[in-house]
Amino acid sequence: MGKTILDLKDWFSVENVCKKLDCDVSDIKFLVEEKQLKIYGRVDNALLLAYRNLRQDGGIYYAGKAQVRYTGYINLTVFDLNNFLKKNVISSKSFRITDERKVKVVTIEDIFDSWIYESHLSTWKYIDSDESYLDFEYCAFPKKVATSSSMVADLLDSFSTGLKTESKVLISEYVNGELRSKYPEYRVETGIVIKKENIFFSRKNVEGLLDSDNSREDREIKSMPNKFLWYMASKRKDPVRKIIELLCINNEHNSPSDLWEILRIDFDTDLGTYDPDCIIVEVGIDRIYLTNDRKIEKQTFCKKIPTCRKFLQQRINN
Repeated sequence: MGKTILDLKDWFSVENVCKKLDCDVSDIKFLVEEKQLKIYGRVDNALLLAYRNLRQDGGIYYAGKAQVRYTGYINLTVFDLNNFLKKNVISSKSFRITDERKVKVVTIEDIFDSWIYESHLSTWKYIDSDESYLDFEYCAFPKKVATSSSMVADLLDSFSTGLKTESKVLISEYVNGELRSKYPEYRVETGIVIKKENIFFSRKNVEGLLDSDNSREDREIKSMPNKFLWYMASKRKDPVRKIIELLCINNEHNSPSDLWEILRIDFDTDLGTYDPDCIIVEVGIDRIYLTNDRKIEKQTFCKKIPTCRKFLQQRINN
């Protein structure tokens, strides 16, 4: 049998992985968390900090090594998947580069202001002759970001410009006595955000999750979460059925109205637990707004709950 286009790719996008593994986006999150599927990001001319832990006893003492520019793939080692399902992004505070040839060194000298050590760095140490840029950990180069209290203080200062003297004095006392003196003016950020179009997976890693002895039709990722039986049983593959099915499975004894409220809270808190295909735009009081300008009324939604539960119960009994 000839090779498919996917067989020739070294890197798979989110869509490619879903196609290769016969899964959806929520399954990818599970595979990353439970099955060691590694996540990579692609960056273009990103300004990064190379650093290394100098301690070998299990403790942490990070030393800065270099400021570099990098274009290429990075292996995310410390990351946050909270917004992966809902907003299709992954944030990371630590990663490794995959191609030393793509590194452009800006400087290896400690020429930076002292606030850089308000990040995770403790010191600066020059690169040893036996060290490679592949040996280091990386993050976005530290930058100052104004805190909310600082922004409020600046706004009040600006607002007070046209006020009478007494009012200006009161505002000034509050700004300088409460906001600026008690709260930091800035925080140091080193995180990087990878959007969906720049999220990738290694072909070898993905194929390692498959059982090579089985055909594509018979393959199954062991311990994969819900396989969406109700959804798959329908000729019209409506992704809303996945949402309803997940709600029914995880909340067996709740009423349809309760499930609506659970879905609304899940959406408002950006969890994305019940929206594996990321199709919900808004959950209102009596209507769900979906992508492609589609809507589903609460009454219609609630009528589908008993149907789904009856189907799932029959499958269990069989």
